[in-house]
Formats: sequence, C-alpha cells, structure tokens
Amino acid sequence: MPVYLCPSVICKIARFALVYTLLFVCLEGRPSLCRTNAGTFRLNNRHGNSAFLINPGAQEFGSNSLFRVGLEKEPSLSEFSLTRRDRVVIAKDPFEPRPYLWKTRWPETERKIELRAIKYDVGRIWSPDGHVETITALKVLPCTICEFMDFGYALVSYGKPLWEKRWNRRTELGKLIKNCSNFAELIPVKLQPPQDYILGQILDVSAFAGCTHVKVTGITKGKGFAGVIKRHGFSRGPMSHGSKHHRRPGSIGASTSPGCVKPGKRMPGRMGVKRCSFRKLKVLGINPETSLMYIKAIVAGGKGSYVSVSSDMQTVTPDNILK
Repeated sequence: MPVYLCPSVICKIARFALVYTLLFVCLEGRPSLCRTNAGTFRLNNRHGNSAFLINPGAQEFGSNSLFRVGLEKEPSLSEFSLTRRDRVVIAKDPFEPRPYLWKTRWPETERKIELRAIKYDVGRIWSPDGHVETITALKVLPCTICEFMDFGYALVSYGKPLWEKRWNRRTELGKLIKNCSNFAELIPVKLQPPQDYILGQILDVSAFAGCTHVKVTGITKGKGFAGVIKRHGFSRGPMSHGSKHHRRPGSIGASTSPGCVKPGKRMPGRMGVKRCSFRKLKVLGINPETSLMYIKAIVAGGKGSYVSVSSDMQTVTPDNILK
C-alpha cells in the first residue's frame, strides 16, 4: 500500500539515499555488495504537488518525472545504475581493467627531442607509385646541452662559432665555457626524459633515428604591407557599373552601437613573419654524414632560415607497445 509523506521529508530521504549509495560503493569498491531489494523513488514537483512513493516492485515512470534514483537489481549483479533524467552513471570495480587508459599521454615521461635546423633546400622526387612529391631538406645543427631546466626543457647551444659573435653576456659565456661549447647561440628546447642525457652531450641528426614523423616550427616569409584580399582572402567588389568598392575591406563596425572597432578585426597590415608549426610530417630519410633530414612537406621560412625540429612520437597503445 503506498505511503505518502510531506515534501520536506521527501527531499531529506531522497538526498540521504543518494549520498549513502554513492559512499557505500566508493568505500567498498566491490559491485557484488551492491545487492539491494530497495524499490524506486519518484519526486514530482513540477506544479508544486510533491509525492513520495515507496514501492518494492518495479515501477515505470512517465515523461513528467523530474528526478529519480533507482537501485535496479540486474541478473549479473555486477553494477548498479544511478539515473537522472535518463542519464545513467555506472559505478564499476576500481580493480577492473580500463582499456581507455592506454590512450592517456603522460607529458612528463613522454620521449621528446627537439633540435635546431636550417632549411637547406626544396626539391621534388618520384615516389615508388609514380607520383611526384615535394620534399624539404633540413640541415640539423649539432647542439650541445648546457643546462637542464624545469618542465622537460634544456638549454642548448648551436649556430655559428663563438669567436664570430661580437657580444655575449657573462652568464652565457659561463655556461658555454663550463660545458666546453664552441657555439654562440643559446635556446631552450624540449628534451625528455632528462635522465637519458648529460651535460656537455652533443646531439645531431642521428638522435632522430627511428622517428617516422616530426614537427617543424619556423617563421614565415615576410610579404610586406598587404590588403585584405591578399592577407585574409577577402572577395573583391564589382569592377564595373560605377562601383568604387573594388578591393576595399568594407564596413569595420557600427557607428552608434558599439561605436568602436572590435579588437582582432581583419584589416590591412603587415603580412607574414609569423611563427608557424607543421605537425606529423613524414621523414623520408636522414644522412648522418651530411646532417641532412629529408621531409615529405614544405615548411615555413626561406632557404637558410632557422627552424625547430621535434619528434612527433606515436601514442602508446596495447597494439604497438610490444612492437
């Protein structure tokens, strides 16, 4: 026989049942202890009429139920469902294997290496299937590790010899002399894990042996002052019938409201000289004798410009962990 209670008692009982169930499962951690003969709870408060129904049997709810908590006994007795507006949250055994954790990437222990390079040349080759592919040759510069920094970074020296640079700070000279480095330029790069490297170690293109894809970051070529059509790809206006709106940007904002030009509005300006990165570029091969790396892509910058080359490792999964 149904038992009817006041609305305040209804809310307290429903809240207690929800909290008790969640704490019980979290502390025990074993779904086999979630066996219960409790019924289902229903709270209808759409029009101000509250009712609380305790029914040990099965109960189906209509579309007007706002909140329901059900401890449903299943044949497997391996899980219970907590339902709120047809959304189910399943509490599982904490010791049960979770395959989706294999896709998690740990940035602190992930193997990464980043070196400086020069854009050497751009050319074309014939692929084995008969297609013409564009490749870029990068000359990876030897880098000397001068200092280990936080968050997986390390300070390396590269570039022209030390005697060719006109000015150097005393702090920079101290780090270079301490590690017997003859290169003048210093830059922080990513080297993980740090226990695989030592101070004074010289890294070259052979450090990318076995790497199939890389990430290249460079500075794009400068185009000078450009309009909106060249810089942002705007469409031009009519060229005839008395039109004076050929290559103009058009309206850049309302007059009264808001009465200003919003920041970030695409307008004419200097084009290029931007930091640009390209990911997942396929490595066709490396030559340790000439320090050249051949990539199947075109990277930012002109010939002779500096770029950063970093390894783009594959995510660890159960399929390739033993390969």
